[in-house]
Amino acid sequence: MHYSILVGTYTGAGDVGIHMLELDSSSGRLQYVNGYKGIQNPSFLAVNPQMEVVYAVSETEEGAVVALKFNRNSGVFEEINRQPTYGSYPCHLQTDEYGKWICSVNYGSGSINVYPLNKDGSIGTMTDQIHHKGRSIRNDRQESSHPHSVNRIPNTNQWLVPDLGNDKLYLYGLKDTAGKWDLVSMQDTFQGHGPRHVAFHPRLSIAYVLEELSSTVGVYRIRAGDNISANSKLTLERIQTVSALPKTYDSENISADIHITPDGKFLYASNRGHDSLVIYSIHEDGGLHCGDHFSTGGKTPRNFSIVGNEPYLVVANQDSDSILLFDIEKEGRIQKTTQTISIHRPSCVCILNN
Repeated sequence: MHYSILVGTYTGAGDVGIHMLELDSSSGRLQYVNGYKGIQNPSFLAVNPQMEVVYAVSETEEGAVVALKFNRNSGVFEEINRQPTYGSYPCHLQTDEYGKWICSVNYGSGSINVYPLNKDGSIGTMTDQIHHKGRSIRNDRQESSHPHSVNRIPNTNQWLVPDLGNDKLYLYGLKDTAGKWDLVSMQDTFQGHGPRHVAFHPRLSIAYVLEELSSTVGVYRIRAGDNISANSKLTLERIQTVSALPKTYDSENISADIHITPDGKFLYASNRGHDSLVIYSIHEDGGLHCGDHFSTGGKTPRNFSIVGNEPYLVVANQDSDSILLFDIEKEGRIQKTTQTISIHRPSCVCILNN
């Protein structure tokens, strides 16, 4: 099977900022297809589930979200439109499962946004924006609110937003007819941990929250009475905290990204500083057991993705300008292949089936 891989970067508007690669899973061959320039710092990407349209943040002080058509065969991109985020340094965005709405976060100014998506994939005018307040104990990173991602909880209309700046987890409902946020609950995490990204178990009602500043993973049970449905009022119960670093490592590190295998057996998280991926085996109840650490073959693995049900994992090493392909072996172990693509300051890897 062939997979298209879109890569976002930290680059100037005059440089190629979004790149398309192709992976042949039968041969393990990774090759460059094409790129697109015209967006400053397209650092995070999301794809419309209904059409060949990709959305990018422009992570700048002014802030924007951009919609582009793309062709998987030629790698040709064409901008459809863009909308302001009315806030600074947007760093994450995600569509709903139907391609009707797209939500984003402004890391710098502490707000979360909702936009409607039109039938052609273009982004409509913002329908809602919520500003978070508060701070936590680290003056260098937690002087104010910094929401870092917005994540739709599977099989619901609710979204989990980790705020690195004030050490809180927010659960919002998204009113489908109006595109308005409805705060369901707000929960404190451990001070100084800095929650960042989230992975959801494919079968269990479990959320794994990667905590950047403490280099830990918080395991949360998602509760909703007897069962989870689209309109349940959800709550989170923290059941475990696990380090992402080896016990012997005592240098600086901040964790970055987290993903789970489709079978729900293994969880990976990336470390910037230790420059590694940690692998956790997942127990039947969703709890974690920390296993080995594997070098990512470069510096600052900001983002990575698992290639569907294939035995491959793709890593973006931001500060060594490299995209590397890894084999996933028995017990979730990973092994670096010879497949490497040089891309300037890669920050996001988005994988699509062809």
